[in-house]
Amino acid sequence: MAQFKAGVLTAKGLALLAKWQLGSTTPTITRAVIGSGSYGESESLVNRTALKSQKLSVAISTKYIQNASTVLLKSIFDNTTLSTGFKVTEIGIYAIDPDDGEILYSMAVSEDESVADYLPAYNGTYPSTIVFNYQVEVSNAETVTIQAGSGAYAPADDFNDLKEHTAELTIQAAANSLAIAQLVTAILQDERKIAEMRDAHDALVAAVFSTETGTTTMTNTKDYPFNDSKKTVAITNTRQTLFYDVEVEVTAYSGGLPGNVIVSDKQLNGFKIEFDGSAKSVTVAYKIKEGMTV
Repeated sequence: MAQFKAGVLTAKGLALLAKWQLGSTTPTITRAVIGSGSYGESESLVNRTALKSQKLSVAISTKYIQNASTVLLKSIFDNTTLSTGFKVTEIGIYAIDPDDGEILYSMAVSEDESVADYLPAYNGTYPSTIVFNYQVEVSNAETVTIQAGSGAYAPADDFNDLKEHTAELTIQAAANSLAIAQLVTAILQDERKIAEMRDAHDALVAAVFSTETGTTTMTNTKDYPFNDSKKTVAITNTRQTLFYDVEVEVTAYSGGLPGNVIVSDKQLNGFKIEFDGSAKSVTVAYKIKEGMTV
């Protein structure tokens, strides 16, 4: 391939680079163009806003990060729309300026136009292609966006890499599917055991935390501060240990205040209960919890 001189940032490109460096906008590269314009040996490219004689425009095929501030752009041009061939003597890169829209960001011209590559007209059978690698300076190579949706070619080496990666993913997906199937099978096989363990657990909880509820009324014939309200409450579901709790709640009282309700003398088949207030009658709801073994 014929040689090109080093790429040059146009005046608008320099202004856009400054905006990128300030962080006011994210670098967005839109397309590459080639043409057949002729340039003098010392002709400046800085003030150009377009190629002299643009012939083809394509999207960027691939972006490669060279370093923190440089990217290599690969573009593939073909002759399927050409009715007349031309020597490729100029190439340009376009980008989006947030204030001016799409601008010619950078361009390069042929080192020697006499030996420039020639892209022939399309013969209707076999298209010809030219691949250009163009290195451009940006503010942050990691953030460069290549504008999509314009039908760029995928280079052959990229396509082969993609095929290999796809094959690897396919193998991995198959392995994952097999592992998932084996896991599902194991879960289904253990489903009955899990159900049996759950039933046993529920029975254990029911036994250990078995509760019994009821109500009782205590009467007091003495005048405060004396009290003869103590009585025995029988437990229907006999406890297996004395380590059970009795929760009480006063639901009614008369003839004075109930004071404190006291549970004492716990036995496997019953307990004592009384109040120490001035009331003549106190009714409580009680709940017996735990005190069972398996």
